[in-house]
Amino acid sequence: MSDEIFDIPGEVIQKAEAAQTFKLSVPENARRHRREPSTFFWMESGVITAASSSSYLNEKTTPAQAVSTYEFVVDINAEGSGLNVNRPLTTTFRLNKTALTTGEPKTQLTMTLMSVAKMKSLFNALGISGDLENGGYSKTFLSHYFPPSEDQFPSETSPLVGQTIYFEVKQGPRELQDGSIRETPEINKIIAEA
Repeated sequence: MSDEIFDIPGEVIQKAEAAQTFKLSVPENARRHRREPSTFFWMESGVITAASSSSYLNEKTTPAQAVSTYEFVVDINAEGSGLNVNRPLTTTFRLNKTALTTGEPKTQLTMTLMSVAKMKSLFNALGISGDLENGGYSKTFLSHYFPPSEDQFPSETSPLVGQTIYFEVKQGPRELQDGSIRETPEINKIIAEA
């Protein structure tokens, strides 16, 4: 056990503190948001390295509602700006079935619809069609592409792993639940090709 405990130098602690404010390098040709000048948009490309699903209970709703999450990680490659090579970027789709069927609460419904639209753009960019009537996605389909997580590790490898996608990054300040502001990058749009 004593071999597993080791010293942590001050330089590592300083790097860890800097890493708390994870953000990507903004290229010179990035587009500024019209109303929020500290928010930028630009194109990147990357390879999907992980995909999984899980769920949690949203206790902010009354009564508490289950939310399914579908997450994928992209390692950015050199085909985009070239400034963020090998940097990971995680995208999470949050779907609240109760909000989708009842329309309430509106914030959960909006979150769910935006997640479904972004999920559809991911599948479209990769040439993957839904397996239900009118292009919908069955539970089996979703579990195939986003295998359930067991203790934060997917139960199997997703067929999305290894696929290259092109996307627009949005990076700007975001207020967190504790009131602090953090600059965060996210995939704004997924496109079929560059």
